[in-house]
Amino acid sequence: MQPSGIVSESPSSANLLVKAGTDLVPMPLKHTEARATIRGPIGQITVVQQFANPYSRKIEALYTFPLPHTAAVNEFIMTIGDRHIRGIIRDRDEAQQIYLQAKRQGFLASLLNEERPNVFSAAVANIEPGREIDVSIAYFQTLDYVNGWYEFVLPTVVAPRFNRTREISYDQPHVRYLKPGQRTTHELSIKVSVDAGVPIEEFECPSHLVISQTPAPERLEISLQPPDNLPDKDFVLRYRVAGTRIKSYFLPQETEQGGFFTLLVYPPSDLAGLPRQPLDIVFVLDCSASMAGLPGLGGKDGLSPIEQAGHIIESALNQLEPADSFQVIAFSDAISHLADTPLEANPANVNRALGYLRTLKARGGAALREAIRAALGQPHPPEKLHCVCILTAGHIANERECLNEIHDGRNSARVFAIGLGPAPNHYLLSQIARAGHGAATFLAPAEENNRQIGNLFSSISHPAMTDLRVDWGGLHVTEVFPKQPFDLFVGHPVLLIGRFAGNLDTTIFINGTVGQRPMQIAIPAKLHLAAGDNGGNQAEVHNGQSAATQQGTPRAADGSPSPLRQGDGAEGERVGVRGSPEAQLGAVARSHEDNVASRALPMLWARAKIADLEERSYPDSEEIKRVALEYGLISPYTSFISTDSTHRSSSTPVNVPVAVPLPEGNNYPK
Repeated sequence: MQPSGIVSESPSSANLLVKAGTDLVPMPLKHTEARATIRGPIGQITVVQQFANPYSRKIEALYTFPLPHTAAVNEFIMTIGDRHIRGIIRDRDEAQQIYLQAKRQGFLASLLNEERPNVFSAAVANIEPGREIDVSIAYFQTLDYVNGWYEFVLPTVVAPRFNRTREISYDQPHVRYLKPGQRTTHELSIKVSVDAGVPIEEFECPSHLVISQTPAPERLEISLQPPDNLPDKDFVLRYRVAGTRIKSYFLPQETEQGGFFTLLVYPPSDLAGLPRQPLDIVFVLDCSASMAGLPGLGGKDGLSPIEQAGHIIESALNQLEPADSFQVIAFSDAISHLADTPLEANPANVNRALGYLRTLKARGGAALREAIRAALGQPHPPEKLHCVCILTAGHIANERECLNEIHDGRNSARVFAIGLGPAPNHYLLSQIARAGHGAATFLAPAEENNRQIGNLFSSISHPAMTDLRVDWGGLHVTEVFPKQPFDLFVGHPVLLIGRFAGNLDTTIFINGTVGQRPMQIAIPAKLHLAAGDNGGNQAEVHNGQSAATQQGTPRAADGSPSPLRQGDGAEGERVGVRGSPEAQLGAVARSHEDNVASRALPMLWARAKIADLEERSYPDSEEIKRVALEYGLISPYTSFISTDSTHRSSSTPVNVPVAVPLPEGNNYPK
């Protein structure tokens, strides 16, 4: 006889079900609370998952969820009543055996695994009837900084992955999606506290309805409005701080584990003023079912992701010049081309492309690998800059194969990525941009995209600073990540993280070329900032020669005073206060003087090293495991395990996969 409330769905598993209106939906996860504290460029995030068992039989809850692919997950705590049991990091196989043994013996146990760089799974065994268990996960991450805006993203749902055929891939363990008409009672709360150190001029949250408070000009408090609390889309917060010029900077931190640093290399401002060479651009458009969306969920204009992509391509086509050429490749189960060869950017061909875009529908699978191969293999005039722009949600099962296509076939092309939809695959699209020596940007469905797309097209069309080489001066530097060579595009800085030894002040030089012209960025590396010395580690840009770095008043490249902007105020409620790049750097430096930075930098460095090892053709699993165990981080080969041996229960628990909603607007796969 089955216990009350349990419905068998297969011979090997069962689901606990509760009544919600007229529908039955799984209910082992009660609530998720995310708290983020942001200081300078570093975020410290805690996610608390509240599991509950309202039934008459013991259960095992299984839950798959996303985290940022750059997250350094370093803490796992299980809470039962007033007892907190800190998880320990172990070899993945060993942790699994400990968990299974505790489960068989009737002890409460929890396990945290990494399934993909941005997909994790939690299991909680032997939750007794009426018992509530909290599982707390903590991690550090660095914020993206693009075109003057900091961006914080918290993913909340794992989207289905599409294969080349129209089948949905469920290779994530325990993933089960709610069917049409069902609504989970699992709700989400998010609280973000920002202390920028300098006035915040404006902010935006294009993904959610939020409640905002500004206790001080440099502080921002954000929380979700109750109607917008389903875990079915990424939470996105962007904010811009005072000052119009951002310079490269070097920030060191001495810790118990040695010296660590971050180096932000910001593209020279005069790149945007240089003439561009003719472009040959290939737009690669995802037409799989993941781009369909539902009417009315694409912002005020009701655009689905594929419609939004069409508008982006139209905007880009209208910015092309007569000397440019273009192509459009669409992919779902198969690929199709606008034309056999690239078309000249004249009005007739642009109208032809717009007509082609209007015929495209979102359905079927996702042959992204084949589309990338076709785009990189397109014939292109050698005198033109060859660019590929991929517009997709990134819900692809064969991520590694797609990235290998770029590594193997890129040649001189630059590959850019635009992430669309409520839950784009940030990991895949960021890696596409890295492998393709390009840049990535992401748009929420309800977002006005003029600024974002204008900035991205500026990055595509203007010259980049390439062939970069770092001269570390007198600094002894080791293991800097990412190791892969990078280019600097307008508005897109590069963040490096590494280790250093010694205590000598020096100057770091970033040398490269723009076209045929040499360019150099000089960045002072002062390892011991004096109190109030907020501007000591900022850069100056020189065209082919070195010069002394200026201090004090911010200066333009020609030495003239840099203009400062007064903000209009967020939500029309306050007015931004004048700031400067030096003040911004001072805020960042102060964040590195406190406990957060001293704990975060070693973790972030170790996570970057693990990511570098994972990206190799033949990942060194033993080295990944060694680094993860040394720094206490989760990885593909290490897991967190927590057990409570103070209480033992009898009987075998029922497996309960937590059903999750599809990303907002996505249709249930048929």
